[in-house]
Amino acid sequence: MLISFSVANFRSIKDEQTINFRASSKYSGDSRQFQNNIFKTNNLQIAELVRATALYGANASGKSNFIKAFFVCGTMVLADKNNRGEKIFTDPFLLDKKTQELPTSFSIDFIAQNKVRYIYSFSFNSTRIIHEKLEYFDNKENSSPKLSYEINFVKNDYNFSDSSKNIETVKNTFKNTENNLLLNLLVNEAGNKEFNPVYDWFKVNLEVMFGHDDFRNNSIKLLKNDNTLKKSVLDLVKKFDLSIVDIEFEEYVNEELLKIIEEKHQNLANDIKNKKIPNPAIKLRPKFVHKYQNKKINFKESQVSSGTRNLIYLLPQVFLALSRGGVLIFDEIDRSLHPDILVEVIKIFHNPEFNKTNAQILFTVHNDILLEKEYKLLRRDQVWFASKDDNDQSTQIYSLADFNNIRNDHNIVKHYRNHEYGARPFIGE
Repeated sequence: MLISFSVANFRSIKDEQTINFRASSKYSGDSRQFQNNIFKTNNLQIAELVRATALYGANASGKSNFIKAFFVCGTMVLADKNNRGEKIFTDPFLLDKKTQELPTSFSIDFIAQNKVRYIYSFSFNSTRIIHEKLEYFDNKENSSPKLSYEINFVKNDYNFSDSSKNIETVKNTFKNTENNLLLNLLVNEAGNKEFNPVYDWFKVNLEVMFGHDDFRNNSIKLLKNDNTLKKSVLDLVKKFDLSIVDIEFEEYVNEELLKIIEEKHQNLANDIKNKKIPNPAIKLRPKFVHKYQNKKINFKESQVSSGTRNLIYLLPQVFLALSRGGVLIFDEIDRSLHPDILVEVIKIFHNPEFNKTNAQILFTVHNDILLEKEYKLLRRDQVWFASKDDNDQSTQIYSLADFNNIRNDHNIVKHYRNHEYGARPFIGE
């Protein structure tokens, strides 16, 4: 369960910006009307969280940069041993000379599968991790954060909780860190199971998607290998009147990739030839089955509209999050989707029949149909905005719940289109 995520000094984000999923006492509408938009947690400190959060903003406002920060954070936590020791990806705020020399920082507040609330944070530059800290809370109403460990890598200084298990192993692992997060090394190198719930939350419960094309291959594999998930997707596709009754799959050889392997990676080519490893040049492609006059006709991907493909590749990720109780972070969810279908996709997360695990979704979006009063879709604390600061052009993130003058009968769309909340482009003459 995601409580909040903060990022500072990353791309267009200069000062720390935060989005949180806490259910606010201030929102637009009757509580009974939105009762399925929130859920009670299993933690005594965090009573309720929202299931869906929309991030609006003009082009170049920094929405996608916030999503990318999630991706970089997760990637660094889960870095495999083949990538360790390589230069760290950094992209600080460039419009200020001071920030170009300062570290980027992430902080994420969440409840893991073991029902423990954690706050995990770290900062880094292009050469090393600067600071790393893990805190946890006892499951009590007024519990304060307790330190699991805190490290200042530059000063070579560390502090561990006295209650930490296998503390000598932890200290020995710390000595091997430089541009690797200690959390990763503790789990994967030292085998310290004490930190598995934190690591596993990133590995299992967090999925970040930049766009429909980026997860095409993963969605195809899910559809091919999981018949239950495939059925759920097809049931919705039929409901949306897309004329597709089935999805079949075929293997093909990516000749260009195969040629590169044979010419530049001889050891890999030999392992493939000797059947030691699967051939990465063998790919899957779907065939979309339409039914017409009692006949089934296969359509190639290129013969199906981009909106249909985008939806079909989005839905497996949605159902995967629903099955795990995960957090789906999605950039530009409305690309090529009809507004009515977009509304229905968000409703899935609010529907207790579908969302029995309290899965959550954070998405960037331009289409303001989700704000229309008639749909009764989002509370105020589920609507967030990204705007550029007038002075330094840095991204500012804020919630509709921050505005105090909004009545329950407020026409949010009208006021948003009139630039009263910001986060819209001003079109010059």
